Amino acid sequence: MNGLSITLADVGEGLAEAEIVGWLVAEGDTVTADQPIVEIETDKAVIELPAPVDGIIASLTVAVGEVVPVGALLAVMTPSESAAPNSSNATGPVAPSKETPPTAVMVASRADLASSALARDVLRPAMIALAAS
Repeated sequence: MNGLSITLADVGEGLAEAEIVGWLVAEGDTVTADQPIVEIETDKAVIELPAPVDGIIASLTVAVGEVVPVGALLAVMTPSESAAPNSSNATGPVAPSKETPPTAVMVASRADLASSALARDVLRPAMIALAAS
C-alpha cells in the first residue's frame, strides 16, 4: 500500500490492544497534523489519536468495534507535499532544531515539593528528580 501507514502506538504502559470506538474522519477527508482522526479505548481511557502529518485519508483499515493489537495498521494516508512528520507515529529520528533551547531538568528538595509515589513513578522516566516523600 502506498502512503503513510498509521499504526496503533503503545499509548500507555503495558498496552497490548485497544478497541476502535469511532472514526472522526472518513476515506478521502483532508486532515491536518495533530487533528484527531480516531478514538480508541484502552483498559484505562478513551483516547483520540491524531494525524501525524497534513494529508488525505486514503483508507481506514479497521472497523469500529474491532479490538486490535499494538502495531496494527489503522489507516493509510497520503501526506501533502509540504507535510513533515511531527508525532510519535512518524518513523525515524527527528534531529533537534538549532533553534530548540536545551531542556532543563528541575530538581526539587522535599522542602520545595512534596510528591506522591504515583507522581514519582510517572515522572521518573522523564528524568525529573523528585525528593522522596
